[in-house]
Amino acid sequence: MAIYKILFLCFLGFVLLPVPIATAQAGKIRALIWDERQPRQSEAYEHFLGNEIAAQLRSAATDIETRSVALDDPEQGLGDENLDWANVVIWWGHVRQSEVTPETAERVLSRVRDGKLNLIALLSTRRTGRLPLSRQ
Repeated sequence: MAIYKILFLCFLGFVLLPVPIATAQAGKIRALIWDERQPRQSEAYEHFLGNEIAAQLRSAATDIETRSVALDDPEQGLGDENLDWANVVIWWGHVRQSEVTPETAERVLSRVRDGKLNLIALLSTRRTGRLPLSRQ
């Protein structure tokens, strides 16, 4: 299945929510990379980590399309247009996750629960104590 390819290509650690796997249409993986884009990232990544992940995925495989979005984008980068386009969200969060609104979290989580979207949460997401998409 195509989603396993993206899991393999994500060289960082990840956590998957235990939900049905959304399948890629026409063999393409559409990865929406969400990044909080904290200012300190620029010390290590010239164009923020989300953009770097997107570039690495594009260079690694021809059947992966990417969009890189951020917390400061309209609808926190996770509006219906982006979520309807994607079949996987790669979530990079660390220190600004508390800024994710409950409405934004529900837009993502409802699609994951319904099997319409996959979620890959990268390692630093776990270190924050709670993924804003998880239930209390």
